[in-house]
Amino acid sequence: MGYKKSVRYRLTLFFILAILPLILVSLYSIGKSQRILEEQSGEQTRAAMASSLAYIDQFMSSMNHLSLLISNDAELNELLRPDADPSQQIIDAQQILRRLKNFLLAEKSISDLWILDADMGLVLSVKDGGKRIDYKDRDWYRLTVENAGGPALLSNLNAKMPEQEGVYDPLDLPDSMTITRGMSANSLRPSPHALGVVIDLSTFVDFAKELLKGNDASLYLMNMSQELIVSSNGDSAIPYDIPDNDQAYFERRDAELGRSMFVTKVRSDESGWSMVLAQPKRNLTEKSSLLQRFIYGVIGISCLLALSIAWIVYTGISAPLRNLLSGIRELARGNLKVQLKHDRIDEFGALTESFNLMAEQQKRYVDDIFEHQVEKTRTELKFLQSQINPHFLYNTLDSIHASAVNYDADEICEMVLCLSSFFRLSLNKGRESFTLAETVEHLGYYIRIQELRFTDHFQSRLDIPDDCKDLYVLKLILQPLVENAVIHGLEKSPPGGKLIVSAWRTENLLYLSVYNSGRLIEPQQLTRIQDALAEITTAYLEKYKPSPDYFGMLNVLCRLKLYYGDDAGMRIESNEEERTKVTIWLPLDACLSPTPSK
Repeated sequence: MGYKKSVRYRLTLFFILAILPLILVSLYSIGKSQRILEEQSGEQTRAAMASSLAYIDQFMSSMNHLSLLISNDAELNELLRPDADPSQQIIDAQQILRRLKNFLLAEKSISDLWILDADMGLVLSVKDGGKRIDYKDRDWYRLTVENAGGPALLSNLNAKMPEQEGVYDPLDLPDSMTITRGMSANSLRPSPHALGVVIDLSTFVDFAKELLKGNDASLYLMNMSQELIVSSNGDSAIPYDIPDNDQAYFERRDAELGRSMFVTKVRSDESGWSMVLAQPKRNLTEKSSLLQRFIYGVIGISCLLALSIAWIVYTGISAPLRNLLSGIRELARGNLKVQLKHDRIDEFGALTESFNLMAEQQKRYVDDIFEHQVEKTRTELKFLQSQINPHFLYNTLDSIHASAVNYDADEICEMVLCLSSFFRLSLNKGRESFTLAETVEHLGYYIRIQELRFTDHFQSRLDIPDDCKDLYVLKLILQPLVENAVIHGLEKSPPGGKLIVSAWRTENLLYLSVYNSGRLIEPQQLTRIQDALAEITTAYLEKYKPSPDYFGMLNVLCRLKLYYGDDAGMRIESNEEERTKVTIWLPLDACLSPTPSK
């Protein structure tokens, strides 16, 4: 039922509309406060990131100064002289490593120092010792030489060097950045030797570790070309689309984690490096969550109050009307026993009590009419049944008379015996129904009387399967059909005719059939009989008057309709191929006991 037709839904809607302005204002306040908090948090985060990025710029400036100092160290440049003999070169290499180690001990932020001795083709590393290397094809060496003594910044994430298995390269160190510079940087003559200052990338993350609030925040450092240098979570690329403009902070969706991330970006004017910090949005809204929960609680309580008030009003006003409406529908469906429960002492209680009184009076009125109709139908049924016996008795006595003329006393005795047995079963203690086995036995006496009368004029057969013999049928429903078959069909045909009475059952019906191979029914007469049968229904019985021309057949159908209802029926067929056949069908559930269901 739609809300327009339901008082309960309309009341609920009205109360919700009453508190809707409060809900809208509360939601607007939550959104506005959250945006203000995001702006404040973004500015504070940006200031902290700018400070961390300034420390990184200062650190890189000191590293460049250190690399310049080492490259111009007179002792190191003297040890790299090209005119030394091989044995002296080995001694010089050891002194170079010792000198580099002293520089390394003085600066804790450096993870390694190395010098490329171009004459020997040897890299002298504090960490790895002396390593042979074919340096001339290395991109980093060409870049160092091209800078003519200036620093070259190379990161393992971005240096495009071929990976050759088994070939040493000082820039193959993972998670590191190397500042390379030609030796004798201040000399007018470029030196073929090169210096490498190796910095652990985690050093940059340590400068901004205060920005990482929990494990869910991620920090990314990029060079002036917007290429990633290092990330706090080990990512090799930034998973967010970072705009190349001055936008300070923005929101992005993390598809992998399935949550919103608040991304802040700052850029250094000195170095051109950029820092990006991505943190879950919920980290920024923790401070306002208490206020949000309070406002949501107020909204929820307001909705509950609206629903409760609507329910109270509905229970007091609409529920009795709904209860009365359900009772009216039950009464319309034919449930005359409906009685509505109530505990009201107001107008609704009086209205409900009046309905109960009306339903009770209606039930008494219908019961009186039904009992009167049943009694009338029972009287009609007995009247129709009583008409069969005289009708049959006249024909039987005529048969006995004909036999007495044509046959001796023995046959007459047998005929009279069959007749007495027939009457005995017909009047058996006033029963209205018999099993099909008893019905066939009763019918056999009548067929035997007709066989004695016509002296082998026709042959009879009773085909009754075992699964049908215990089913109950109304008495004297087959005898009039057999009588019509003998008198109107077999008697007026040459000898050798056949009379077959058969039965079979389906899932819902019991079928009984009377077949004779005698004279066919004229087509026009057959049509009149079929039309007369089609007119007979339970609703039409009260005003229906059977035609005297087809009294026996129509009488049987009237009894079937009165006894079994419209589920029972009859049809008649008469043609050259199948001869004449009358079939009746009864509801199977009404045949399972002596008293039918209808």
